Amino acid sequence: MGLLALLLACAATARAADADRFCPPLPAAAHFVWSHYRGPDFDVCHALRPGSDSTVFGIYFGWHPSFNPARGTRLDPGVVGGRPVTWFVGASMRADGAFAQQTLIELTDASHAVAHVWIDAASQEELAESLRVLAQLSLESSRPLPRTPP
Repeated sequence: MGLLALLLACAATARAADADRFCPPLPAAAHFVWSHYRGPDFDVCHALRPGSDSTVFGIYFGWHPSFNPARGTRLDPGVVGGRPVTWFVGASMRADGAFAQQTLIELTDASHAVAHVWIDAASQEELAESLRVLAQLSLESSRPLPRTPP
């Protein structure tokens, strides 16, 4: 039983190290932690509340986002990573989905990748908190970006 606990702790530490390496730094006052998934040509960072496995907001970094703004329903303008964005109605994993929104940002670094940012908040307060944190993120940092596009 002790070996299993040690292996699980090592796996959690490795996931946290991946999140630190591939996900943007969260502001000090943010009440979230990152969970990271690395695909063949993309990275996805999920913001979670500590001790929870429900994504509050997430960011896909890659070349083939599942969201196309041309087919989206516009919401309010906003800011992500200090850059102006237009928010669109988002898909939700929650029953009511009232606080789901998404946007797409073309990254200005040499990768030419995009960031698909989505929020799946449970309340107006959680939405406002997610918007505050996302406004402060640095999407273009020294972290490695996905491999070259396919």
